[in-house]
Amino acid sequence: MSEIIYSVDINKNSSITLRDIIRLDEIKSVDVDQTSGKYVVSSPRNESGDVDGEVTIYPQSPQLGIDVPIVLKDFEQVSSLYGPYDSRFDYIRRKLWIADTGNNRVLKINIDTRMVETIITDIIYPHALAVNINKGGVFVKAYSSFDTTGVVYSFSPSGTQLAKFEYLLGATFSSSSSSSSETISSSTSIDVIPTLPFASSIVYDHVRSRVWWVAETKIYMCDTRNMQVNVYDISASNIENLRSIDVELSSGNVLVVGNFITSTVDWTIAQISRDNNKFLGNAYIAI
Repeated sequence: MSEIIYSVDINKNSSITLRDIIRLDEIKSVDVDQTSGKYVVSSPRNESGDVDGEVTIYPQSPQLGIDVPIVLKDFEQVSSLYGPYDSRFDYIRRKLWIADTGNNRVLKINIDTRMVETIITDIIYPHALAVNINKGGVFVKAYSSFDTTGVVYSFSPSGTQLAKFEYLLGATFSSSSSSSSETISSSTSIDVIPTLPFASSIVYDHVRSRVWWVAETKIYMCDTRNMQVNVYDISASNIENLRSIDVELSSGNVLVVGNFITSTVDWTIAQISRDNNKFLGNAYIAI
């Protein structure tokens, strides 16, 4: 198994081939440090396909010999990473948040010292993060129980839980029923988890202090100033299986990627108004 990370100059509409990275392990997320151009990659499986995992920070031009990648896996204060699905920069404060999925925890790392500064434990399979750039905390998408309930947590920079938003999932979440499961082992137990949602299924709008996430046919928006959650069901627009969401910062509108209800292989990208109550249009994605 191999995966390639490409860099593209959107002004010149051309690939920056000197930045191409070929990895032999699985890649679940990529995030960019907006101040330096560095990017971080989360890999929950090794090149043999076994759950293992590491997080790697790449310099802006790793193939030019200017700097070398930084691999994060082992730490002095805590056990090694195990199956990390997501990692996100707090580029304002030079921190890195990691969803250490197999260990059911979230870590905050100091980028300069590579020391663990915050440990948040007892989270069921955290798989997607959105950093609160405004205040330094993090939003964590996970599960609240082994049934049909998802959850998004809001944590302070020190790891204190500030809020918890639960939402129902249509399919039963079971620790033993998925044929496409992957074994995650920890020092205390062995768990079997289904294939998890994409790390891109949550995003934070730092301009309007809103966190958005998707699950199945529903789009959720929480205004963090009053902690109110609005829900929009996009199934009326014949779109389901939402897998990714991003925000257009100038307008506040969001873009989501999902399937047409009539097909599991045809994908579309849809734009939703920032008030989470209006479908603005969609476009077909050629695969």
